[in-house]
Amino acid sequence: MWKYIRHLEVLCPPSDPAMRLGWPPGRVPLKRHWINARKEKRFIALSYTWEEAKGEDKTHQRYAVQARDKARYFPCKVRDCVFERILEYMRVHDILYLWIDRYCIPQQACGVRHCKHKKCATKRKALHASDLVYNNSQFPVALLGREMKKIQDMQLLAKIMRGRLVVGGMDGARLSSKTSRKEVQDALALLDAITSDKWWTRAWTFQENYRGTIRMTLLIHHSPNFEKTKRAFGDVFGYVPGELSIQSTSFFKHTTMLCQAALAARLESGMIHRILHAAGRYSILLHKSESMTSRIIADLQIKEVTVASDILAIIANCCTYPVRLDEKVLDQVDISVSILALRLLNGEVFHNGRGRNRSFTRPKRTTERFFFPQFDAPPSHHRLTYNKHCRFDAVYLTSTGVETTGHLWKLEKLILH
Repeated sequence: MWKYIRHLEVLCPPSDPAMRLGWPPGRVPLKRHWINARKEKRFIALSYTWEEAKGEDKTHQRYAVQARDKARYFPCKVRDCVFERILEYMRVHDILYLWIDRYCIPQQACGVRHCKHKKCATKRKALHASDLVYNNSQFPVALLGREMKKIQDMQLLAKIMRGRLVVGGMDGARLSSKTSRKEVQDALALLDAITSDKWWTRAWTFQENYRGTIRMTLLIHHSPNFEKTKRAFGDVFGYVPGELSIQSTSFFKHTTMLCQAALAARLESGMIHRILHAAGRYSILLHKSESMTSRIIADLQIKEVTVASDILAIIANCCTYPVRLDEKVLDQVDISVSILALRLLNGEVFHNGRGRNRSFTRPKRTTERFFFPQFDAPPSHHRLTYNKHCRFDAVYLTSTGVETTGHLWKLEKLILH
């Protein structure tokens, strides 16, 4: 997988404005280039949906991508607005390279799955390494499809992002005494509208956001008339023309704190739970003894994927599993059984305590109940991340259970001096 990162294919927009406008008439060329992403991290890793969002302009073919043999250019099928938005972001931040899956990953050469075409095999390998692209990029960026159409909504979102509607920390946020019930309801309705975008429903974009970590930026398009007002919120929304640039982890944090404060105030919970399911911050929602793995997998299983078995690659990417399953046999195996095998082979600690229901006969089959639910990380560590990596090493599955090597310790009562 690291081989893919060391020879990462990216696109380069032309730096000459005249060339952008005049070659060929009405079309903008995007050249191919290759970089070592372990060393050259100053590139955009773009997260977007292939399908247009509601109301989004689906016009395309203004941009042309250079063929891999560099002998010609061919019209892009990606929407023009996608390139226009991200190229403006690149111009403001002076970034030369763009990684976009549609053209930087070789697409399927045929309609046959598990074929032996070199191009198809390359795509399968690239999908298993796609998380490394976002994790290595200094500028992972997500394009949200819902446009900010009201200046009042932008002002309200700024108040949310500055934490003006709540008081207290992540341990126990509550609504501020200066915050009216109507303002909270309006804020929740705005967050519900933002997180109802297609981008929040896809499993691949979940992975891209999660692996982009604190560097991931969310872009929300807005009317040109908002530019003057937006400058007052530059610390929150940045200065990219036509876009609100929001740090993803900050959006998740303030969204979660507002939702928890609203739940504590006994506001309507259906909308709140929808928002938390899309943009809940794990470090706030989960107890310090929990592992994020089960929550990640549960969230991914309700996301949309075009190919059902892709969810296994996405789970492995999000959980940084070194062991992957053979795709050739996955079509004939229940997806829940495949997830169970994937977790066991990667050393997740099996819970075989008494009285645990491990039947697969339920309509909604999940694997969380099969695994050890709680860990106790050292105080100096990031607890959820530490818990997530509490696994067995060098695991083998046998007819009697899981086999591994290492030391088994029994913890006794702590002696205080």
